[in-house]
Amino acid sequence: TSCPCEDSLIAMSLACSAMRIIGLGLTRSLRRVAIGGSYHVRSLSQLTTAGSPVTADAADSHFKAVKKDFHLKLAIPNKPHLSSEQITTGMRLGELFCGFIRIARGQKAFGFVANPSGGGDIVIGGPFDRNRAMDGDEVVFRLHPRSRWREREDRSGTMQVQKSGEVVAIFNKHNNRRGAYFPLCYLPESGVAVFSAADLRNPRVTVPLYELPDDFQSEFTQYSKKLFAINLIGWENDDVCAEGELVEILGNHDDVKVSEDAILWEHGLSKTTTFSEEVMKEVEGMTAKVTEEEMKTRKDLRHLDVLCIDPPTSKDHDDAVHWRRLDGGDCEVGVHVSDVSYYVKPGSLLDKLASNHSFTTYLVAYAKHMLPNTLSENLCSLKQGVDRRVMSCIFTLDSHGQIIDTWIGPALICNKAKLSYTQADDLLAGKDDPDLLGAIAPNCAMAIKESIFELTLITRRMNDARRKKGFLQVDACGLKQLSFKCDDYGNPIDMMLDRSQGSHTLVEELMLLANTTVGRLLSEKQPNAAVFRVQPEPSQAGSKDFVDFCIQLGLPNSVSLMAHVSEISEFLDSLKDHPLRNAIADKMIRSLQRASYACSTGNEEPNDGSLCHAALNVDRYTHFTSPIRRYPDIVVHRQVKDSLDGVTLPVRPTHQMNKCNSAEETGHTIETSLAELYVGAVIRHRVEVPMAAIILEISDSRMFCHVDLLATNCEVLFTPVQEGDGNGSKGVPSLSSSFKAGDSIELVAYCNPAVNNPFAYAFRPGCKLVHEPLP
Repeated sequence: TSCPCEDSLIAMSLACSAMRIIGLGLTRSLRRVAIGGSYHVRSLSQLTTAGSPVTADAADSHFKAVKKDFHLKLAIPNKPHLSSEQITTGMRLGELFCGFIRIARGQKAFGFVANPSGGGDIVIGGPFDRNRAMDGDEVVFRLHPRSRWREREDRSGTMQVQKSGEVVAIFNKHNNRRGAYFPLCYLPESGVAVFSAADLRNPRVTVPLYELPDDFQSEFTQYSKKLFAINLIGWENDDVCAEGELVEILGNHDDVKVSEDAILWEHGLSKTTTFSEEVMKEVEGMTAKVTEEEMKTRKDLRHLDVLCIDPPTSKDHDDAVHWRRLDGGDCEVGVHVSDVSYYVKPGSLLDKLASNHSFTTYLVAYAKHMLPNTLSENLCSLKQGVDRRVMSCIFTLDSHGQIIDTWIGPALICNKAKLSYTQADDLLAGKDDPDLLGAIAPNCAMAIKESIFELTLITRRMNDARRKKGFLQVDACGLKQLSFKCDDYGNPIDMMLDRSQGSHTLVEELMLLANTTVGRLLSEKQPNAAVFRVQPEPSQAGSKDFVDFCIQLGLPNSVSLMAHVSEISEFLDSLKDHPLRNAIADKMIRSLQRASYACSTGNEEPNDGSLCHAALNVDRYTHFTSPIRRYPDIVVHRQVKDSLDGVTLPVRPTHQMNKCNSAEETGHTIETSLAELYVGAVIRHRVEVPMAAIILEISDSRMFCHVDLLATNCEVLFTPVQEGDGNGSKGVPSLSSSFKAGDSIELVAYCNPAVNNPFAYAFRPGCKLVHEPLP
């Protein structure tokens, strides 16, 4: 599936901290050194033996041995990549196939490509079979002879054949060939220094010594503590390492902000978004002032008691809502979204920039906005007490809560209240909060409170109706989002799970209503070019993996293979009080196919499912409500305006949406990497962090657990260690003799001092909290 389990925070954290070996490029005489049950790459500053720091002389001797034994050439070279003619012939004969390679994060020995005939993925095992391909590359591969395939037992106990293959060419280098690196050693006789990647999926690289600082060799101890930004510029088939060129030295690797910079840089972003003078000149002349002529095209809604509910630190407020009572027992509900498309004109420099960025990236202490701050935090932000241009969806509801009329169009509003989710819930609960005085315009408190109360009742009914129909929602599944608390310098010092509040449901239901309504409008008015948010039904492989997972946990007949979302929703509701509900929900969410943006072609049938959103269980859905932070929403706003003007779009924006899908994938990777970094920073700050978990699977060397604090399922690796190993572990003689599936246990997360990454962490078992069979 496109939501692999290794995306979970802890799986990647463990993969990054476990199974690091001295290996590749060193002779076999260099032994693997076990620290805390894991193998780790050594650096001069972090070299340890049995958990204890070594002396400078010992470290120097070690690196002399590394330099002596390091080979830059492979004894058996990689196979040359095939020519285009050979590829064409091989694919025509059915001997070669094309696909995107995924490298398991932290375990660079394993890559996967989708099986061209369906079923389980093809394993590309080891650097020789990968043949210099990197994560995300579109590769040409061939299958190994059947004699090299392996059998493995799946979760249901059935033996499955695991096909394997090898890369024979790189069709498209989607990986940007750049990364953050630690110095490993330098080889004066070869004129190069060798660097090891912070992301283990990337190869080691050599950089000419003349590109490095003059004192790099004499002050190597200090430089080994730094992160280097390096571009990969080549990789010959007989080289152990890729060739690299130094871009810059990012800073000390034990600085959270330096590691943030490294993650952003690896994915083509900089920490500070710089907008060109030409772009800023376009922005300079923009104003929030609305002329009388423009007001002829906008509905004046400034008299309404509009309110905005957002996180307390939010500055880019792009949506607001209102409620008011009408004559005859009816009522009116409005969703108002910032009219960003008014400012971002098609073909402008600002439009090209927004298209390239595609999304706003959120870090723990700040955001990298898609648009200049003048727009994102001022002209387009629905700030309290100022007039703002919006695109509105206004619904008329009868006394039974049924929608009897809908209006969509450009409008002008004046926001009367800017509330946090907590403040909205406090208003609903009748609490007196002094901070609310500044959050609500004078003389509007009673109207705002009534609006929140009525909107809560309406959206609860909407949610109940959707639940009966069947839908999947992260909060509804019991899964929460991990958030972090920072010190005054922006360093994460604590983490917690965001608990869903009543006002969350209020906002989510109204945004969903607006997005679905606009999706139906575009389906009717722009059948050949409309932009939709699409999520296919669960794949056969994803469904089978989920069903097998449930059966192994003692839930046979839980849900049928290829079940519809309504079945899965009903199944999860039946597990409301089950101790494994969150673990099962997490697995289910990750077994779904990832949502993406797609354009209609006019050839779709009404109920063929080609443009549906499976998790939400709707036929047509789009993104309309967040144009400040999502470029697709800007495109949708333009399409809505064209539809209202009777204009049928001649060209579908497929290329733009493909670019957005790629940017979104990169954004997911960045967010996951940043979350992993922040978790490590919190553990480093607190030294040790106990985490409650429940065991799903277990063997003598590993456990598959659901970790409550991280709200995810993960694999936890262990090897037996002895007392006094230097990291506080008490020793694990045999996991399976001490624990069993279904046990609630305590895991202790601790920073691993033996790893060159100061934010890498590992786990050891703590106490067993419960030892009872599952219900």
